[in-house]
Amino acid sequence: MYWLLLGLAAAVGDAGADAVTKRFFSHLSPYTMGLARLLFAAPFLMLAILWVSTPSLDLTFFLTVAVMLPLEVTAMLMYMRALKVCHLSLCIPFLALTP
Repeated sequence: MYWLLLGLAAAVGDAGADAVTKRFFSHLSPYTMGLARLLFAAPFLMLAILWVSTPSLDLTFFLTVAVMLPLEVTAMLMYMRALKVCHLSLCIPFLALTP
């Protein structure tokens, strides 16, 4: 049952991040909007490093990151552009179709 609370907290947090991004950063470019979201999350992710052990990383990991990074950056830029140009009620429901 703990997973349900974590899932709901993640959904509410993501919706809140979208609303804050739209409200306070929509006058900026999509590049800056994405960077603001990543920089806000960076301190929390740095704290998480203290509690997570690092597994051994091999060539497969780095190849996967090299392939996926351009796709992730493109998706983030397209997402920020969608937040910038349309209402939240129009662009956020499309996230239900993503894994």
